[in-house]
Amino acid sequence: MTRLPPHAFNLKQIYVGSETMGLTWALSDGRAGNARQAEALARALQPDTFQPIHLQPKAPWRWA
Repeated sequence: MTRLPPHAFNLKQIYVGSETMGLTWALSDGRAGNARQAEALARALQPDTFQPIHLQPKAPWRWA
């Protein structure tokens, strides 16, 4: 499980190509049901390699 700060995404690295290109991300808010669904989808897309990433949205992107 990886928790990333908001500024951690380097889109240039993702689109140009690196070890990130061969990796499927399972993005969720970390809640058990949501994380499980995201990881199941990631396994279906690429069974051998995926990285779970739990995002922590702040207002106004989440309900209070």
